[in-house]
This record gives sequence, C-alpha cells and structure tokens, in this order.
Amino acid sequence: MTCTQVVGRDQGGCAVTNFRDEGDPTARVANVGTVAMDISRDGVTQFYAFGTTGALIPNVPLDSEGPKSVPHVCVTCHAGSTSKIGVQTDLGSVFREFEPSVLDAPSTRTRPELDTSLFFLNQIVTAANGKVKTFAEGGPPSADHAAAAQLAYLNGMYASVFPPRAFDIHAEERITSSWRAGSGAELIAKRTLWTQVVNPATFLILESGTGNLGRSVRLPSRRQRSRVQPQRSLGIA
Repeated sequence: MTCTQVVGRDQGGCAVTNFRDEGDPTARVANVGTVAMDISRDGVTQFYAFGTTGALIPNVPLDSEGPKSVPHVCVTCHAGSTSKIGVQTDLGSVFREFEPSVLDAPSTRTRPELDTSLFFLNQIVTAANGKVKTFAEGGPPSADHAAAAQLAYLNGMYASVFPPRAFDIHAEERITSSWRAGSGAELIAKRTLWTQVVNPATFLILESGTGNLGRSVRLPSRRQRSRVQPQRSLGIA
C-alpha cells in the first residue's frame, strides 16, 4: 500500500498492487491487479481498478470468489451505496484505517518499522476523510456519519503514539460507544460479541455503512489516473 503524503481534493491518493505471494514481485510474477482511491475536486471519493498491464478495468479479483465489479467491491468496506448507479457520482464513501494488529510485517521490514508506517498512513487517512464532501456541501445524507465514525475509530486505535502502539483488535478499549451502553449480563454479552466477533470480522463496516449513502463513480480520465501514482509517498511494501 502506498499513499501520497497528502490526500485531498484533486490531490494525491492511495494505491495497492496485489500479488498472490510476497516473493512474486522479486520473481517477476505478474500481479493480480491494482486498486486505488483519490478525492475529486468536488470532494467525492473515487475508486479505480487496474489490470496486470496497468489498464483500467471494471472488475478486479481480490479474493477467492473471483472478480467483482467496481465500485460494488469497494463500498462493502468503504461505506456507500450502489443503489442509484448512473444517477449520481457521489457514493459518500470514506478512506479506511490500516489495522496494525491484523497486518503482518513483510520479510523486508521489522515490526516497529511497520507500526510506524501504519501510524503515518492512518494520519493520512484521517486528514483525507476531512476533505470528503459533507452533507452541508451537497454530499449524501450519511456522509458526515461515515467520516465521523472513521475518525472516532482511529482516535481510539492507539495506546501510545511515540512510538506507535495500537490496541489489539480484540481489546475492550476498541469497543465503540454504541456498544458500551447497558449493564450486567447484557453489557458482558455485548463486550464479548464485539471483541470476539464484530470488530475482528468487520472493523468499521457496521459503524460507517448505515443509511442511504448514495451513488456510483465515473472511471477517471488519464490525468486523474496519474494522480494516484505520485513520486512523494509513504508505503508499507
């Protein structure tokens, strides 16, 4: 994963090229596709998929179920709705967090190096979501909720920042406020369900994926596509 140091409206973006095995790039084995995100001049989060040759493609294989279409495969995690594809370009989607406790360091990086990279990438994500079009600016009704939920999740991620140390995804510190209400057996059950099932399985999806978030996205022009391949960037490869 690589992001520019700044992701804003009509500025920078993030991209990740996927391989089946860690050693594939060194062995010059073809990748299985690249996915990318940026923010338009109007504040709309945009999704792209590229094939092994770098050409834009409408479908991308990211799991064992085979190719899935863009943006459907994206909004599952990034919030938004595809219920009115072709009517409007704004999905109301947001940038997602990098969850340290579920990401392993590659053989070329130490764990502290990875944690530091992920921390800075998460700061980029936080800033980027602050540039997404709000409801007051004409964004989808739940756009503000998705960005606010993501911010709250990231703000509760770290036990310390110098050096970066994130709570484990199973930790009770990661329970969101809406799951802390109640008492007695009910509260115990909710804590157990959140720490053992909900958060590990879905991260923020249940928090940010509510409401009618909106529309589809357009495939980018060649100029737009070049913005997600910057020279100044931060990454974890």
